[in-house]
Amino acid sequence: MVEIKDISKCYRDAYQFEKRAEYAKQNKLYGLEVEITRRCFSGCSYCYASFVKKWDTSNELTTKEWKRIFDQAIDMGIRCFSWPGGDALLRSDWDILLEYLKEKGGDEVRHFFASPFSALTDYRKAKRLVELADDLLVHFDSINKSTFLETHPVNRCSSAEWERSLRGIHLLLDAGYDPRHMHLAVPIIKPLIKDMEATFDYFFDYIGVGSYAGGVFKPAGRGWDVARLVPSRAEIRYVYELRAKKMNNPAMLALGPTATGKLYCETTIAVNPEGCVKGCDTLPDSETVADLRQENLKDVWEKNKDSLKCPVPEGHCGVCENRHICYGCRANAYYFGRNWKGSDPSCWNNPDGSEVYNEYLTGIGAASEGPGPESACRHQ
Repeated sequence: MVEIKDISKCYRDAYQFEKRAEYAKQNKLYGLEVEITRRCFSGCSYCYASFVKKWDTSNELTTKEWKRIFDQAIDMGIRCFSWPGGDALLRSDWDILLEYLKEKGGDEVRHFFASPFSALTDYRKAKRLVELADDLLVHFDSINKSTFLETHPVNRCSSAEWERSLRGIHLLLDAGYDPRHMHLAVPIIKPLIKDMEATFDYFFDYIGVGSYAGGVFKPAGRGWDVARLVPSRAEIRYVYELRAKKMNNPAMLALGPTATGKLYCETTIAVNPEGCVKGCDTLPDSETVADLRQENLKDVWEKNKDSLKCPVPEGHCGVCENRHICYGCRANAYYFGRNWKGSDPSCWNNPDGSEVYNEYLTGIGAASEGPGPESACRHQ
């Protein structure tokens, strides 16, 4: 049986799985995904977080409102903050918020900052991020520029965007960032499969990144073009086998088609840019359960545990031999199987998944239609 320590060591304790396991036993939260904006220069055609060309920032939480939520989170014992997006670097207060959490939580608090880094244009800004972020999730589609252009047709400056992202990553290295705390996040979509190994080779062998933490394509937001974007189950398995190979650890396959596995997801919830709470940042905003402009984070968690988390999934994921560290991706189950508490149909270990996944591909079992996470929050 694969043990937690077998996985944790590969991530250099970035996700702090052992501590999360203790929190999970107590039904407590260890992590918070803070999506401070959905603004982004990249214009990825598959992005689950954006359906509109220009994100309206007028209703985003203010600096003061985010600080209040951070205070509540620290008081609850939350010790890991992930910063998905959008690109947080496009908010003028990104470093103010990171620094506030550093001062508030001290050395116990860990930050996982995600970005394509195309907005990282000067050394001073890079040095600031080096000082504040413990780990970086590097969003980069392909080392092959022509493939990158395939997945960014809505961005007129796609070629320059590819160059800016690569330049931003190297600027971080020049500023002293340890590449072993960088985690590659190439999304698993069909157009990128052909260059996946070359991209892995560049980032693992040349840059020296510590891990791969990419996820399976989510058919939401701009990612409505399923036929062109959605990968096969065999392609999904290929990418995660490549991860195990590059991280020199076959045990990584026990995480199935997930970036981080059960312990991260079971102990983490997400807050979107407008303060709405949901179980995962990749779920649509229609699945939010509360508005933190109106309620306290602790009260929201205590009242909505059952609707935010799924301790024991139905079907194969609930009985799989790896269920202590993986219960499939709940968002995959939601989008591809129409049931977020069901088994993940994209997993190659799920004997019933192939039929469900193929139903989705043929349009029979489509789980979600229309806009993804940017659709109206249920509580606003």
